[in-house]
Amino acid sequence: MYYNIRQEGVRMRNIFSVVIKLTFLVCVTLPLKVFAQQIKDISSGKTTISQPPIVIYKMKRDYSRNVPVLLSDDKSEIVSYPHPMDLIGMTSKEVMPIRLHDGYYLDRRGINKNVAFLNISYNSYRKLRKPLGNKEIEKLIVDRNPLTQILICSNLTYSENNIEKINSMIDKGEISTICK
Repeated sequence: MYYNIRQEGVRMRNIFSVVIKLTFLVCVTLPLKVFAQQIKDISSGKTTISQPPIVIYKMKRDYSRNVPVLLSDDKSEIVSYPHPMDLIGMTSKEVMPIRLHDGYYLDRRGINKNVAFLNISYNSYRKLRKPLGNKEIEKLIVDRNPLTQILICSNLTYSENNIEKINSMIDKGEISTICK
């Protein structure tokens, strides 16, 4: 009996092809089933999607067009700032805070009580070819204490419909009791 290398090679290719197809099937269909179940659970109310709390604030001046950075608790150093590429593909309307009633703003960038604003607009910042260093950012800070009030609304989620509700709460003087 002769050993036929060609037949063995064809057999190995067929086995390899079956293994690849089975692996692909398992890797694609299993996650799709899991994803479909997650959507079903969310739709039925069994599971909810966690969203960050809404941040509403008032400022000393209108810095709504200025790029925010986050400072340390003692406000002596910069701990976070956006890369210019973070803003590429987004309109100013998508990154700027939403103006609410009575001088309040709804944050869309993730600010907190340690925010400072730069003396540069979102439009100018996104055009930078490379990110600025801490020293350059430091020189651009226009206000280290820009907020007169900040409210964290952990019981509200962001949606276009909620903006009307938030404005209504502001108009009724309820916003400070609902958000802390």
